[in-house]
Amino acid sequence: AAALQAPVAPSAAAAGSGGAVGAGAASATANVATILGKRKLHEMLEQISPGDTLSDDVADVLIEMADDFIESTTVFASRLAKHRKSNVLDVRDLKLHLEKNWNIRVPGFGGDSVRAFKKPVTHNHQKRLSLIKRAKR
Repeated sequence: AAALQAPVAPSAAAAGSGGAVGAGAASATANVATILGKRKLHEMLEQISPGDTLSDDVADVLIEMADDFIESTTVFASRLAKHRKSNVLDVRDLKLHLEKNWNIRVPGFGGDSVRAFKKPVTHNHQKRLSLIKRAKR
């Protein structure tokens, strides 16, 4: 699987339960302004709905939400990488977090997708299925 070139912060590997992941979380939140600023947000709105505008308060809230989403995703994925005893954040760490916690499926990475747990078929269910099959005959 492909790996992102962002190593988990050494302080995160040493931390026990750890809230923030040290330098990794700080650099992730510092880069948010370059990822999604007000100008970029307005450009995206113009692409989706030409002619509409956002108030500054709404733009600030959306930027803050995006910041929180990116931070929580990178922190959780870093914890998953740490759990694997790796200091490299892997795509599967991000994918697992996004699929399980946010129900976001990332296209293009379906080979090792997170499988949903399938409940075993009960005896009563098997009886009902056999009765349905007999009724169809």
